[in-house]
Amino acid sequence: MNIERKETTRLGGKTLVRVALSLLPALLIEILCAITVSMTEEIQGGEKKLLLLIHGIALLSVVLLLYKGRLPKLIRRASAVAAPALAFALLEYVTHLVTNDVPLPAIGLNLVLYYLAALVLFFLFGRTDIAVAGITIAAVCVGYISYYADVFRGMPLLPWDIASAGTAMAVLGNYEIIPTPRGMFVFAVALFQILLGFRCNEKLRLPKKFLGPALAALCCLLLVGACRYARTDSAIRRFDLVDNMADPGAMYLHNGFLPAFLLGTRYAEEPEGYSLKNIKEITAPYQSDAVGDSQERPNVIVIMNESWADLSVLCDYEPSEPLFPFIESLQENTLKGWAHVSVLGGNTPNSEFEFLTGLTMGFLPQGVIAYQQYVNEAIPSLATQFNALGYRTIGSHAFWSPSWNRDKIYPRLGFQQLHFQESFPENPERLRLWITDGEMYREVEKLYESSREPLFLFGITMMNHGGYHGNMEGDYMYIKGLEDNGSVREYMTLMRETDKAFEQLVTYFSEAEEKTVILMFGDHQPNDSVAQPLLEKAGVTIDPNDPAQKSRRYMTPYVLWANYDIDYDAPENISLNYLAAMLMDVCGLEKTAAQKYQLELMQEYPVISSQCVMDGAGEISSIYDYQQYPALTDYAKLQYNFLLDKRNRLESFWNLSDETAGN
Repeated sequence: MNIERKETTRLGGKTLVRVALSLLPALLIEILCAITVSMTEEIQGGEKKLLLLIHGIALLSVVLLLYKGRLPKLIRRASAVAAPALAFALLEYVTHLVTNDVPLPAIGLNLVLYYLAALVLFFLFGRTDIAVAGITIAAVCVGYISYYADVFRGMPLLPWDIASAGTAMAVLGNYEIIPTPRGMFVFAVALFQILLGFRCNEKLRLPKKFLGPALAALCCLLLVGACRYARTDSAIRRFDLVDNMADPGAMYLHNGFLPAFLLGTRYAEEPEGYSLKNIKEITAPYQSDAVGDSQERPNVIVIMNESWADLSVLCDYEPSEPLFPFIESLQENTLKGWAHVSVLGGNTPNSEFEFLTGLTMGFLPQGVIAYQQYVNEAIPSLATQFNALGYRTIGSHAFWSPSWNRDKIYPRLGFQQLHFQESFPENPERLRLWITDGEMYREVEKLYESSREPLFLFGITMMNHGGYHGNMEGDYMYIKGLEDNGSVREYMTLMRETDKAFEQLVTYFSEAEEKTVILMFGDHQPNDSVAQPLLEKAGVTIDPNDPAQKSRRYMTPYVLWANYDIDYDAPENISLNYLAAMLMDVCGLEKTAAQKYQLELMQEYPVISSQCVMDGAGEISSIYDYQQYPALTDYAKLQYNFLLDKRNRLESFWNLSDETAGN
């Protein structure tokens, strides 16, 4: 009897453990579902149905795990066969229903890629459960990453984002990741599919052990071949794909993630009509200046201010107090206007790339990070130009040096010295998570004081970096009618602090004996968490299909101040690719042939960005039509010569002359 009781107790204990383990996936689903509901402002009708389905999946997972017997062979094999297709559907469903947007030929191409990937895993490990789990986890994770990339910056996951993963992780903690019912449904289905895959596991039985790895290698080769083929014009025609990196969001919706991602790697195509003879014809009228030997050279300090923007360009609003009282008060020896940038809410390196090289993102694919794709060796830049003029050149940023690979990129751009967060005081002044503008400007002053040669410093601030959660302490700014909006309050308060810090910098150099020019511009506007409430309150809608309206989201202020007399007719609107040439012109410094060309082109087209082209009359059109303008086509050819035809780069056009000018 005692033996029977002990055996019964053991069996009962095992049953309880088994039941408890069977409940864990359902419990996880329900907890995450409750968190999602609590963080969702309003549950819509379709979302209510999704929540019911999520509860049903949780219950079904319990039944699946409690079922003791082996599932029928038909179910086991059908679940393994269907898994890659379901993984494809789940990745897409994070943002859209695949059958609504993707044509059948493109669906077929997607399925080929997913099934080949699943077969690689199956033959490599010899088990269907690992293949099912692997393809499902990979698809869902990529789907989530692409979704939140789109939320934070307005574009899905792009090929060059892989090289930027480290920077993304470094700043991710300052963004709020809000789950959605749709995303929760994808998680629940994926978890159930993985559980079903383990319950329905089938092992590979082959007469020879080496056949499994051999078949995996064969499928891997087929997958690589299919990926390469998906990038071709033939595949675009055959599978009804869209190849338009000008609008990656629409491309991803139409093609499905994988074909769109693969097509995104086609970013190095030669402009139509490009030839070295043509390049020499375009550049012939322009000659680079030789370096003078008796010219007084001013110190030049450039501040690219993180997320600095005057959002009155979008709509009217009434702040609780003036946002930029000091900058607005500057009149003497001051130039002001609008800088048209190529990024929104992020991807800061593209703004500094345009400024430092004089090139435009308008001729490159949307979403590309120029530093990662194009600056893989030493290239001419504003820093190399100042080096030739005898300046001490410093690249500075109030963040860690590996951010966007600047520790490698800046030396390639010619900066003699780097000054990143590692070089700041041990406990720098911070506002929220980031080093303040005031702290950075104090470092600028120290670098100036230690310089024997004239100083060129290009500095990037960090204080205004997103996200904006309304967690700042102290005296808040606010917008009347939006007093309770934490994101807007926080951002506007940061704008006020930006103005105060710039006053500190200008005041310091107004007392300096040496001539000094300070240029400050914003790298991009903040994301929609700030802009959209302002637009809604003002009753303004920006049509994304109207280049003139859309361009307003890509405008930031610029202000140039000198501590000596300057007389210059500054443009009201200018894109960043021209700003350095204008700076050299204002300072009266020697210019490259490229800068002379740009200043001339600027008269005809003062704005060329990733979003639009503005002509001299102020008319704005889409950048995607630039090839209809011969002058812009010539500019695109020059840019190709600089970035991609490096063997034949016309160095004399992009650099100052090697000769020394006389007195």
